[in-house]
Amino acid sequence: MPLDIPTNRKEVIDRSKTDVKNELPGSNPFLQNSFVGSIITAAAGRNFDFYIFFSQSVDNLFPDTATGDFAQRWGNYVGVNLLPATQSSGLITMRASSTTNVPIGTVLQSSSGLTFTTQSAVTVQNTIYSLSSLTRVGSTVTATTTTDHNLASGVIVTIAGAVETEYNVSAPIIVNSSTEFTYEIDTTPTSPATGTITASSIIGSVNVVSDGFGAANNISTGDSLSLVTGIAGIIDPAFVQIGGLTGGADIESDEDYRERYLFRWQNPTPCFNVKDIEQTAKLVDGVTRVYVQPITPAVGQVSIYFLRDNDPGGPIPTPGQVTDVKNKLLTIVNATTNPDDVIVSAPTPVIVNFAFTAITPNTTAMKEAVTANLQQFFREGTAVGEDVLEDAYKCAIFQTVDISGNRIESFTLSSPIGNIAVGSNEVAILGTVTYP
Repeated sequence: MPLDIPTNRKEVIDRSKTDVKNELPGSNPFLQNSFVGSIITAAAGRNFDFYIFFSQSVDNLFPDTATGDFAQRWGNYVGVNLLPATQSSGLITMRASSTTNVPIGTVLQSSSGLTFTTQSAVTVQNTIYSLSSLTRVGSTVTATTTTDHNLASGVIVTIAGAVETEYNVSAPIIVNSSTEFTYEIDTTPTSPATGTITASSIIGSVNVVSDGFGAANNISTGDSLSLVTGIAGIIDPAFVQIGGLTGGADIESDEDYRERYLFRWQNPTPCFNVKDIEQTAKLVDGVTRVYVQPITPAVGQVSIYFLRDNDPGGPIPTPGQVTDVKNKLLTIVNATTNPDDVIVSAPTPVIVNFAFTAITPNTTAMKEAVTANLQQFFREGTAVGEDVLEDAYKCAIFQTVDISGNRIESFTLSSPIGNIAVGSNEVAILGTVTYP
């Protein structure tokens, strides 16, 4: 039956007034400014608030409608975490009138008041670049450097060494790439320019990180940042290099987060680790216990043993059942894993027979209870490749309580004696239990 949750406050108030009118026919809760009507309106308003809270709580019970902290809990169950807000970062080019040192932690701000902090100290100094070419189309000159220039749009660069002297100017540039920039001239010299041509500017390149978090802290290429506290010799503003200041992101929205963790719920990603192997093998009907031996018998291989404790013929699987489990595991195997390296086997049974020479009390009920305890112990207290300790199986016997509530008082075993040795591919299996 679907939940009928009112979505209108007036509806709740009118229902409440109608109920009172039906119970008290002589009253008139609908009368404007009446005492009874005012009390009902106030109480019904609070009830409506409860309906809203209840509706929101119902939504948070399900992963496809949960929000806020509840959505994060649903996502955490499958290892999908909410993406937090992040800072932006990138390179800026600082300018100076002469060689100047700028310390780490220097704060700059944008025209909109966003602040950024330098992540290292930088020396702003005259830097000279060799140009591999200098060409002109119309009034625009394109310069190509032989190495990355670390310049930014807006920086003034001095060109020197061109035989065609009209190219040799100091002008603001526009950066096209890490090795190319353009500037404007008024004349029309021959293109391309010739000579040993250089570009120079008093600059320093430094990485900055935004102090704030979120997408609003991303700054475009060529935008400017000014020092919060001036430094002698530094020319404001600094300019953002090509690529911009990026990486700032807002905290993930509930809608986007739900989409990611629902996809993970609906499309579980196999890891082919120990837990993944155990869980997948148990998807085969009848498999109760799975034992994984990584890097066995060699690097790049894995040995897997399993048991079927509820089968009438005993827990050791048949060859056909081994094949079924291997085929199931191959559905989650990594693309780089050779199927032959996934070695699925039935463990070799080590049959352990118990022979009691004495037991107190020597009753049928106690014997049945001891046998049941040993059966449980060999199902829950043994594992492939693990020895069975004498203290462990004797403890299981001493913990026996029969159907009448009587505890075992004493017993003597003629078999087994001491610890039970189990090989790496073996498992201890309960055999016969005999009593005097």
